[in-house]
Amino acid sequence: QAVQFWVDNSAAMQFSSHGESKQHRAAIIALALAILLNQAGERVGTSDGALPPQTGRAQISALAQAVARPASHDFGTANTEGLIPNSLAVLVSDFFGDLAALRDTVTRAAGQQVRGVLLIVLDPQELHFPFQGRTLFESMAGSLRHESQKADDLREPYFEALKERKAQVANLAQSLGWQFFMHSTDQPATGALLDLYHALEYRR
Repeated sequence: QAVQFWVDNSAAMQFSSHGESKQHRAAIIALALAILLNQAGERVGTSDGALPPQTGRAQISALAQAVARPASHDFGTANTEGLIPNSLAVLVSDFFGDLAALRDTVTRAAGQQVRGVLLIVLDPQELHFPFQGRTLFESMAGSLRHESQKADDLREPYFEALKERKAQVANLAQSLGWQFFMHSTDQPATGALLDLYHALEYRR
């Protein structure tokens, strides 16, 4: 069985409020999952086709380099051009990017009989919105800026928007027979790792 990974390496994924970025946590979870799958005899690689699925320690080392490489654009879009029909896909991101692009990407993959998992990784600040008073919000790449004199007023609209985005990603996965999980970087990575492993084990 081939299992192919995409880990969002965009600037937004570099955000951290407590020391570990979303991208670092996403890469750790993906790599740990790949090691477990490799030990079980599965082939692992990247969804863009740059690292075709293979087994072995050298493949794990190459995958570690691939998922840890940062990018400068604000938000990520999954590259699944290299997905093999009837394989398994693991896409890990905050999914704050273009939802239409994600929908097209995952729908095309499902059309190739690719089954998969979407894991959304968020920072606790993004989940709890602790901001008050005058606050300057700026995207990690600096292309988006918004200054609020009273950030408290943004809390409820923000929570509604976040809830809607999570629901949209979860509904997309469900509609195509994929699975959806969410992980916060202030929680142990083992929980997300076990969720993904069991989900793929069920589908293999």
